[in-house]
Amino acid sequence: MDRSLRSLMEYGVWTVLILSAEGGPCSSFFSEIKCKGTLFFANMEIFLYFCTAKVEIMHRIGLLLLILCCVKIHAQEQLDSNYLAYIDRYKAIVLQQEEEYGVPAAITMAQALLESGAGLSELATQANNHFGIKCSSEWKWETYSHDDDAQAECFRKYYDPEDSFIDHSLFLKRKRYASLFELDASDYQGWAKGLKQCGYATDPKYPQKLIDLIERYELDKIAGNR
Repeated sequence: MDRSLRSLMEYGVWTVLILSAEGGPCSSFFSEIKCKGTLFFANMEIFLYFCTAKVEIMHRIGLLLLILCCVKIHAQEQLDSNYLAYIDRYKAIVLQQEEEYGVPAAITMAQALLESGAGLSELATQANNHFGIKCSSEWKWETYSHDDDAQAECFRKYYDPEDSFIDHSLFLKRKRYASLFELDASDYQGWAKGLKQCGYATDPKYPQKLIDLIERYELDKIAGNR
């Protein structure tokens, strides 16, 4: 090998000799070069720059994917096991309520989780009341006394939790909540806000609490996870 060419290679210079437009050897890292009888010297630093840039990009992408993966795993670890068990136990019931009464499964589940503390509240354990529905003049069945906005308020008591879910659907079919059924069943944000506007709850943060539960536990995907 020519000493001068060896010297150029040792100092990081890559020599590309193109004899003709058809037969000249071309590197895949360069665009097609059409020329005749011309000697080109491409500095190795350019080549290394592109290689380094590609490696750096791949490194950054890999790091980002790793971070996203860790975040997702961490988020999954933060999900309450009681909530997950509750969702699994009652998802068939909320789907049935949507089919029979038109109340979105995601909304029913979110309300039940919030109102009953995933079935662990006093009303849920002692009265099978998973939605905090109070007595009314038309309620002629068992009742349960519980402190809420006032002391010793009257709440509905059910034979089993499923009765509570059915009564919740019937409760929402009243004229007071008629506007909700004009919304699409997939519009959980509209339903969450509408429930507050229609007077279901007094807590100003009630809609956002429902929305947060739906999005955190992906309750809007219950129908696809039968």
